[in-house]
Amino acid sequence: MSKIRKIIVTGSSGMIGTALCERLISEKIDFIGVDKVHNQWSKAIDKKTVIVDLTKSAQLEKISSKADLCVHLAANAYVFPSVQNPQLAVDNVLSTLNTLEFCRKNKISRLIFASSREVYGNTPQMIHDESDVSLENTESPYAASKISGESFVVSYQKCFGIDYEIFRFSNVYGKFDTSERFIPIVLRKSRQNEPITIFGKEKSLAFTYIDDAIEGIMGGIKNFETAKNEAYNLAFPQAVSLLEVAKKICQKNHSECAITVSSIRPGEVEKFEPRIVKAQRLIGFSPRFSIDEGLEKTIAWYNHNVFLK
Repeated sequence: MSKIRKIIVTGSSGMIGTALCERLISEKIDFIGVDKVHNQWSKAIDKKTVIVDLTKSAQLEKISSKADLCVHLAANAYVFPSVQNPQLAVDNVLSTLNTLEFCRKNKISRLIFASSREVYGNTPQMIHDESDVSLENTESPYAASKISGESFVVSYQKCFGIDYEIFRFSNVYGKFDTSERFIPIVLRKSRQNEPITIFGKEKSLAFTYIDDAIEGIMGGIKNFETAKNEAYNLAFPQAVSLLEVAKKICQKNHSECAITVSSIRPGEVEKFEPRIVKAQRLIGFSPRFSIDEGLEKTIAWYNHNVFLK
């Protein structure tokens, strides 16, 4: 790993952040966690976490400037809530800009930015490669915040020499996630035999198990110098319908909950499958977990860590 000895991880108390910090600990890579809430899953990570609201630039002064790379994961990572309250998207932009400014002022010259498949929007094609982003396809304030974040990241490379990798995730799921995302909601409802609503009968997206997402990030860290200043799709390369995922979860949980289908909500992308050739070639990204395998591991984790409490 070329000269990367210490890493700042923003959003270190979230699902991806917690899993990444666990991996860094296991590989004995030093890090500083940054989040506005404490980590509920790991005392070891929480001890290394600085409590900071990244939308407030003055608070970033609490973060140690001694780092070689920043992994910026922190975000309000919900699509439809950003339609209901666009300020959530504005906060994403502000936290990204403040993080970039922190890196610039403290001479941290490497940054990984967590973006989203939402930047591709709704288009006629199902499969997307990294060149398919277009402003005209911006569907939601959340998508706008990620497009804006990518633009700021690129501009800071050109103006201030902060090299970057942009990772476009899609529906990362698994351990450490008890949020209001799709899979956690369906898991809870199926467990209680409560009715489930699917917004969009034909809505089909790539779902990425957390271990695959972390392998991708680690590949980006370890190959940073040869893979820098590019955007990558970091997702499992096969779309599956939300209706099918809900049925799989209910079946695995032996649930008899009713599943109803409603129209897709404003701002949401209806279909997405990533082309991952560039990530395979430059960072060695090779996702292993199909939706069935990932759901088995996710349900097992929930049964042990959430439902038994």
